Amino acid sequence: MCPLCGSNKESYQHLFLKCSVIRPIWFGLNWGLHPDSLPIDSSLDLLNLVINPPICLGIDLNPKTLKAQTSIQIALTLENIWSVRNQRVHNNTKVNHLSIVKNLEGRILEHFHIIDPCILADSLSISPLCWSAPPSNVVKLNTDAALKDAESAALLWALELAKDNHFYAVVVESDAKVCIEALTVASSTTLWKIHSLVANINFLALEFSSCVFCWVGRDANGVAHALTKFASTQPAYFSCTSSNLPPSVREAWLRDLLALPS
Repeated sequence: MCPLCGSNKESYQHLFLKCSVIRPIWFGLNWGLHPDSLPIDSSLDLLNLVINPPICLGIDLNPKTLKAQTSIQIALTLENIWSVRNQRVHNNTKVNHLSIVKNLEGRILEHFHIIDPCILADSLSISPLCWSAPPSNVVKLNTDAALKDAESAALLWALELAKDNHFYAVVVESDAKVCIEALTVASSTTLWKIHSLVANINFLALEFSSCVFCWVGRDANGVAHALTKFASTQPAYFSCTSSNLPPSVREAWLRDLLALPS
């Protein structure tokens, strides 16, 4: 019996492609492979899927590069599914699709970066145009800082506040690209100024059932940016709620509310 859904016999085809718990992982990724249409009946079929993946030749990429990228995506996704299955069997770990997909996308980009170093930089340059609400049961934390060197400290503080308030699933957004890259991309070039803070953030992130770090542009981080600018003019700490926001912060907050889908 499948240890994830508990409703079907476990097989290669079911576990990796058909399982209702696994399908959201495939569909959550930013590429268009429909796993339920693939003829997979054995481990050899899975191996062939990785070595000779289905590709769309209409995409403006060198076919050899496209094949390599598709193989990477499929191989890492299959590995991730197997890991999810084993975590459930051996540790009874709950499946958090948001965390799984975000982390998997990060790993895929890291491997793409080996093929073409420009891919990672291009992917990080794409940002939402406005703030978006998190999924249900997930808390989103947007951070900013008046000084560039304080951006990583703001991220650490956000996680500390989340832990103190017993938030177990969080998305942390910042427009500090250097900090987010240091947290989401395996690299030996992290700036020494933030190296220890990044290590502390990654360690604290383990306290959460789900903790995802995302880079966003300034337009999608407007309230945090407005709060930072206002706070830098104040002689001491201050707090506010939706009922007493400073005018500049309230304007950014209303802009975000109006941009949310109804």
